[in-house]
Parts: sequence; C-alpha cells; structure tokens
Amino acid sequence: MRALRRALLVAASALLVARVAAVSAELPDGETILRTLTAQSEALRAPLGDPALVARIQEHLAVLDRARGASLGGRVSPEYRENLLADAALLETAAGFLRSGNREAALAAARDAEADLAVKHAHARTGLGLSSAGGLRTVRVTVRTLRGTREEGGHLVWFVPRGWGNDARRYARFDAMSSPTSASLAPGNYLMWPGEATGGGRQPIVIGGHGQGEQTIDLGLP
Repeated sequence: MRALRRALLVAASALLVARVAAVSAELPDGETILRTLTAQSEALRAPLGDPALVARIQEHLAVLDRARGASLGGRVSPEYRENLLADAALLETAAGFLRSGNREAALAAARDAEADLAVKHAHARTGLGLSSAGGLRTVRVTVRTLRGTREEGGHLVWFVPRGWGNDARRYARFDAMSSPTSASLAPGNYLMWPGEATGGGRQPIVIGGHGQGEQTIDLGLP
C-alpha cells in the first residue's frame, strides 16, 4: 500500500510540474501547489537523509499556506503560482537524482528549493502576508541598468529562479526595455542580467523577504 501511494504521489507530482508552462488560467491553484510541495518534501524525508532540511521546507510551506488561507478567497497570483511550481520542479528533480543514486545532486536541488521558500516565508511573516488583507503577495520590482554610476537605457533585462540558472527554457524578461523597467515577481532567489538571454553578468538577487510591496534593483552593465 505504501509503495502504491508513493508511486501515485510521484505520478501526481510529475503531472503538476509538467504544467509549469501552461497559460495562467490553467495553472493549478495555490492550495493544490502547496499541498503537492508538502507531499513531495515528505516523500524525500527518508531517502534524502537530511530530515532537518525537509523540516525547514515543511515549516516554510505551513506559513505560506496560512498566509494564503488568510487572504480573501485564498487566491494566489499566476506569477506567484508559477514560481512555486519552479520549486516543485526542483523537488521532483531531487527525487529523480535520488532514483539514479546521485544523493549530492539531490541535496543541492532540495537546498535550492528550501532557500527560495525561506525568502517567501520571511516575506509573508514580515509584511502583511498573514493578515486578512495580505496573502501571498508579489513584489513590484523596478530595475535600473547602470554603466558605472550613470543610468543607461535601451537594455533588455532577464531573470530566472536561481535554482534553474542553467535551464534556458525558464529564462524570462521584463516586458519593457530599461531603464527603468518594472515587473511583479514572487519573493524568492533569482539571477538577473541585462543584455542577451545567453549573455553573462548574471547577478544573484533576493526579491522580497522584507515584507514590502516594492523593490528597486540596480544592475551593472558589462
């Protein structure tokens, strides 16, 4: 029975993660994604061999679900749901590494997911996330591109969740060219860079964690 339950969980997780590229209207709701993340982390507890890491992930998820439930209708924005799905994909990747016997790579993927969820947890606790007016809120991020100390416009700005920095399929960019340019992003860990999608100069950026609804990032031009 336990083996069957685990097989069903793996199948359900894979199906959910496969929908990460779906249009916003087809994304699973926030409650479903958080429950899947919790189930994924529980399935990793024994084979991963790091119960403290799994406990931290589950603590973050419990706070996020509390914040979600406290908001009107429990609604979660498409941007936030897509970002949570990236964390679900990391945990599914960790499970895949374990099945192939690569525990170190599995730990690295799980740690990336935990670090990202930790920022979301902090943002919910520090700001209005746990109030009836809050919920799981995005951050309005404004990026300025600078050459030295001088702001320079006309540049594309790219970003990706930090745990997926090597996967070009997950790269996204701000709609408008700099500078400045703005977008609503879920709290979490990112890489950001100006120029071409395949360009260098990537900078690790933490979005949110401070509870504020706005954040300004300065990106240096190569």
